[in-house]
Amino acid sequence: MILGFAISYIQSSQRNQGKTSPLDLVVRTICQPIASISNKTYLGISGFLSGAIQGDKYSLENERLKRQLDALSLYDDRIKDLEFQVDSLRQLSELEKTFDRPKVLADVIYYSAIEDRVTIAAGKSKGIEPGMVVVCAAGLVGRVQTVAPSECQALLLTAPSFQIGATALGYNPAPYGLIRGDDTETLILGFQSENAPVKSGDMIVTSGFSEKLPRGIPRGIIIGRVLSTETRPEVGASRAIVLPKVNPGNLREVVILK
Repeated sequence: MILGFAISYIQSSQRNQGKTSPLDLVVRTICQPIASISNKTYLGISGFLSGAIQGDKYSLENERLKRQLDALSLYDDRIKDLEFQVDSLRQLSELEKTFDRPKVLADVIYYSAIEDRVTIAAGKSKGIEPGMVVVCAAGLVGRVQTVAPSECQALLLTAPSFQIGATALGYNPAPYGLIRGDDTETLILGFQSENAPVKSGDMIVTSGFSEKLPRGIPRGIIIGRVLSTETRPEVGASRAIVLPKVNPGNLREVVILK
């Protein structure tokens, strides 16, 4: 009791003098760290709860943005597709002026990589006959093989059985050879000379004549570019591997030359 009275007296005396009593200092020293920890814990819990509540909102926003990005990607692909079609039609329009012979513009309705053929929406009703040449803006596609009343099938340039005369641009005299399909991606241009002056990057076009197959293909239709060359001295020949200019998988419209 005496001790309590003494402490009370000291505290009153110190406070009256504007000072902090020893007991107050002890209490502050003990309580301040506890208060700080409590405050941090409160802020942490508060932040966690706020994040949990906002989490669903952010997730929905992310999903919405992802859907918008997907839509923009599809829109961009569609724009590129339309640009490709417009460019193709423009080049086909230019093609109309290239060859001085009757032409039929038609849609490609089916492509078979296995059979090296395309089905074209033009047949006997439009005067199409077997052997006619099929071209597109990029170059030679193939030739008509079978004809029905309203459609026909064309054998592609990449077919192994399709052989035509071809030459390389930029040479005098021009080297002539026979080109045929090797697989769905490359062609082989064979020369009856091991000294044929053909090199990688040369542009290969139709030569305009052939004693064999097929007749009637005009000179100068683009076939493709040389990827590599091989000399075969044992048989006195050489050959070039050619990458076709036309990608049959992208064909939309073609022109059939009558």
